[in-house]
Amino acid sequence: MSNAHRFSSPNFLDEQNRLRIPPGLRKQLKWETECTLTVFANLKHKFIELVRQENGPLIIDPYGRVQITVDLCDAMGWDPADQIYVKLNKQANGVTLSMYEKYDPSCVFCGSDDIATRVNLLDICKYHISQFTEMDCQLLVNTIKKISNPQFPGAKIMTLAPGGRILIFSDIYNKLGLSPGGRLTARMHPNNYIELTAKEDGELVIGGLDLVRLPKEMITQLGWEEYDKLAVAFDENNNLISITLADKYKPECVFCGSDDIAVTLQGVDICRHHVSELKKSRR
Repeated sequence: MSNAHRFSSPNFLDEQNRLRIPPGLRKQLKWETECTLTVFANLKHKFIELVRQENGPLIIDPYGRVQITVDLCDAMGWDPADQIYVKLNKQANGVTLSMYEKYDPSCVFCGSDDIATRVNLLDICKYHISQFTEMDCQLLVNTIKKISNPQFPGAKIMTLAPGGRILIFSDIYNKLGLSPGGRLTARMHPNNYIELTAKEDGELVIGGLDLVRLPKEMITQLGWEEYDKLAVAFDENNNLISITLADKYKPECVFCGSDDIAVTLQGVDICRHHVSELKKSRR
């Protein structure tokens, strides 16, 4: 295992989901008390990265701790008193948090552990990096079909996270007059998708990371599984949020979400910018 994946001694998550960042790491990153951080979560491999950002949602308290939201802890499967390992991430100029002492990287395309580079939390093996030197990106751009979902125009394609959680952006739920902490109720549509409507005493709550846990029985009935792609859209005619399996969707770059797709490998879409970045990594 390379030094890039060696974690420091573990810290314990306290009862309020606070985690202490070792002073040595804070000093190296120049993270002083009350500096603000943003968080990036990798739900597949169960780790998160903290990076300094002005007016970020997390803040370092006088004891060097950051409070991880309940929603994010649930998504990671973390509980109070769990040991969380903290390591320096030089590439991101931040820290990585994981329950596991060693994080085993795997290629996003094939699962290989022969990793050549890492882009936006995603690992790429040497073989798939080598493929980019042989690709005519412009030709591939011209041949890719931009598929839209006619039933739900303007839908955002999101991944169903473990525990039945789905990210619903604020620009969607704001149209229902809701904010984080707002409540929704869910019902099944006869055409096999879920409708969410605002309800003061609804059983669903919009979490601090805009995550909503969909009812387990509905997910089971619809046959949806973890990491399925779902189309989330606002239905203006009925003033509700529609969530359906994205059998057809507009391709988005796995690294940044751009629709300027250059190539698709093993079902994974990559934009022209990140194809260029991967080519640089190859050199």
